[in-house]
Amino acid sequence: MRTLPEELLLLAIEDGTGSVLATARLDLGLAAGQLAELAIAGRIRLEGDRVAVLDPAPTRDAELDEALADLHTRRRTPAVASWLQGRRNTLRGSYLQRLSDDGLIEVTAKRVLGVFPAERYPIRDEAAKAKIRERLDAVVISDESPDQYTGSLAALVHAVGLGQVLYPGSDGKAARARLAELARGEWAANAVSQAVAAVTATFAAIIAAGTATTAATQ
Repeated sequence: MRTLPEELLLLAIEDGTGSVLATARLDLGLAAGQLAELAIAGRIRLEGDRVAVLDPAPTRDAELDEALADLHTRRRTPAVASWLQGRRNTLRGSYLQRLSDDGLIEVTAKRVLGVFPAERYPIRDEAAKAKIRERLDAVVISDESPDQYTGSLAALVHAVGLGQVLYPGSDGKAARARLAELARGEWAANAVSQAVAAVTATFAAIIAAGTATTAATQ
């Protein structure tokens, strides 16, 4: 099973073109995925709007261990919003490289309009991505009760705006509503679902603030 940031990134890669979708929010989503993973593993908990480390022992996952060490070595418990913002520009390349090294994607170079260089990431292991999508569909379309990983993944998919891509148009309206419900943490009455809900709410506030700032400067 892949980690939540890896699964989210695979879902964000467009079939056929290899383009990465929802890029503005995706980088925040990868950081949020790390917090969700660490919450599921019992390594962190949210205390209000801050992240507290419960267990700093290594997880045996390089990216998660780096995130956990960063949280643990802070002088004070970091605010979720500032931590997400600080991580947003450092993760996508690492996770793309990891997926490439594991043979799930291919990294190719192209030129947009024949001039601008751009990388694309065609899916090589389509079965691996299909399994992730099947798990997500089971809780979003069939209303199965999600486990901690799939509930967290659904919340992240909603937060980064992938619901419009994965479940488009009027046919996907019910699925998108289900994603929004899962993002509110209503899929389980436990600390993990509530932590994920708090992270995605902070995530939404960051996006809203950025949108308002952009609009004000135009």
